[in-house]
Amino acid sequence: MFKGKNKRTIPTEVFTPKGHIVNDEMYITRPALEKQLRRALDGTYHIIIHGESGSGKTWLYKKVLKELGCEYIPINLPNASSRQSISEAFTMFLNQLSNVKKTAYSETKEAELNVVAAKGKLNHTLQFELVEKEPFLQCLEYVRKKAKERKALIVFENFEAIFQDTKLMKELGNLILLLDDDIYAKYDVKFLIVGTPSEIKEYFANTENASSISNRLEEISEVAKLDKYQVELFVEKGFVDKLKFQGDSNTLTTLKEDVYWSTLGIPQRMHEYCLKIAYSLEDNDWQLNENVLKEAKISWIKQSLTMNYSNIELLMNSNETRVQRKNQVLFALGRINKDSFKYTDVEDVIKREFPTSSNVKMNISQVLSELSSNDKSPIRKTIKGDSYTFTDPKFLMSLRLMLFKTTNEKVEKLSIN
Repeated sequence: MFKGKNKRTIPTEVFTPKGHIVNDEMYITRPALEKQLRRALDGTYHIIIHGESGSGKTWLYKKVLKELGCEYIPINLPNASSRQSISEAFTMFLNQLSNVKKTAYSETKEAELNVVAAKGKLNHTLQFELVEKEPFLQCLEYVRKKAKERKALIVFENFEAIFQDTKLMKELGNLILLLDDDIYAKYDVKFLIVGTPSEIKEYFANTENASSISNRLEEISEVAKLDKYQVELFVEKGFVDKLKFQGDSNTLTTLKEDVYWSTLGIPQRMHEYCLKIAYSLEDNDWQLNENVLKEAKISWIKQSLTMNYSNIELLMNSNETRVQRKNQVLFALGRINKDSFKYTDVEDVIKREFPTSSNVKMNISQVLSELSSNDKSPIRKTIKGDSYTFTDPKFLMSLRLMLFKTTNEKVEKLSIN
């Protein structure tokens, strides 16, 4: 960080996508969710946190656990999936821990031995030993010892890596029940399960003792995207307070609206995109204009949305197509502001945006059906089958970033080459 009260902070210290450490100065509080989590931590149930990828689940629980002085160890469930064993994931954590201990031990002894060697008294080698125990029990002992009298947790991250694996779901369910056994219960350690699927309790339905497992779990409300006000606050904090951006009120409003529109209010995407804008502003002497935002969009697509961009590109009509109905539908999809939508919603957008061609037979229902049948499509039918939803929020972001309408009602794409 540059010194001085009025100096700009380095962009990478302001916008920190995928940061493992909570960026306290850029964290946007979520009072209702934080209250729910605090109360759940005071309760007797194990806790579930869910939300879309990039929604801020990790920062939420880390912020609350830090404020409460809780101690926890993270267990990454993709490790369990790759080794078909949650016990192996515990072992991996312990091995990492022992490597840290070995390194610290070796460094300390090396310093001591160097002094001894200088005096000509070195006559033996010291060795670090790790006593083997049940990995799960070792983890309970470790986190309880570290927590002392404070709350202690084991956090299972990326639940989506195992929720369709019957074997691993059974193992996790057994661990939940095992914590009621006196041998394990004495450590007073709570589980926190974090992942993208909603209704996580339902995924234990096909396991043994499903009812008993479900009765030991509490799921807090979804960690969802931020609202417009929260995004505006984020932009103010980052660009005005930290980066000392001095645009007038209209320019700042344009920036706020663009960030909200482009990122959907998903925190990780906000950090990614705003970092690109910051770099683009830096290259333009901190003056915001359309070219600055265009450069930021291209850079962000290349970094995070290339696959989505390519898939949409493959779905588009050629420029020679007279009506470009499929392109119009894709453009209209980017203007949808609902979690699920019907063909009539798309029709309404097309009638508004393409009035000169909307008198031609539209066939929107057929186009949507064709799009949803593609393996790489941005949309799919909902379970009920009477509406559609996006397969990934990144597709909606890509549609908004890459497609624009020309004066003659043609749909063009933003070139990233």
